[in-house]
Amino acid sequence: MFTRLRDDKGYMYARKARPYLHTGQTGDCARCQYHRLFPLLPWTTHLGSLFPWPSLCSSPWPMSASSRLPLPFGIPATDTQTEQEILGAVEVATGGKERSETLWRLVLFYQEQAKRSDLAVALLQLMIQESSDDTESTAIIYFVLGRIAQADEKWTLALEHYENGLCLLPKQRETAYFLRNNAGYCLNAQGLYSAGERYCRWAIEIDYERPDAFKNLGISLYGQGDLKGAAWLWVQAIKVDPSNPEARNLLKRLLTNHPALKSECAWIQQELKDFRKIIQS
Repeated sequence: MFTRLRDDKGYMYARKARPYLHTGQTGDCARCQYHRLFPLLPWTTHLGSLFPWPSLCSSPWPMSASSRLPLPFGIPATDTQTEQEILGAVEVATGGKERSETLWRLVLFYQEQAKRSDLAVALLQLMIQESSDDTESTAIIYFVLGRIAQADEKWTLALEHYENGLCLLPKQRETAYFLRNNAGYCLNAQGLYSAGERYCRWAIEIDYERPDAFKNLGISLYGQGDLKGAAWLWVQAIKVDPSNPEARNLLKRLLTNHPALKSECAWIQQELKDFRKIIQS
């Protein structure tokens, strides 16, 4: 259970132990197969870095040979050797691990190299059908579908995918966290700040040691006119991840556009100053 606490600014957050971090072999895990294929890029603007979650590496994709479905119409789509090699690997894949890994490689090829997100999406939908008995893997596929739509600023479609993933009630913390966080991001992008706030707070209840939901919750509060609340949340995001520039830029812009906050909220500078002393010691 979560232990609810309030800090000196009165904002609610949740305390819970960090998940076990996997350090062994990850090749059998569908999530790690995908993570291996995509580069580590910022969460909010890119498709990459979708699965920085070693704690999810526990089991192979439960796909039997009988669940193999034909590839979507339009494949093959290029004359490249890379595509032919991947398609060859898909053809000879014998079961769950090999099949899922080669399909993820094909998704990556169409999304990143061939610039055919339509085929990447069609493949992901096929993977949902083939993994229909595995709600955890299906929730992750819905997350990836959401990220593709989000990258194209198709906010309503992205939100639909995230909600489909949440409806599966994923048990893995990271899956649930980022489905909630990104749903909040999409609602904020549509100006639906109150609804976005609910999703972001819901994400923080799962994990308060990630900066994403703090940053996005700050955007939700800013959109509702709560400038001090937004400032506090962006300070928290900076404290959680000092290397993340987004919260710093948001806080800097807030203080520039509303200079009175510097005197009204002297604690902002003091907290950042104290935090810098801690990390430098």
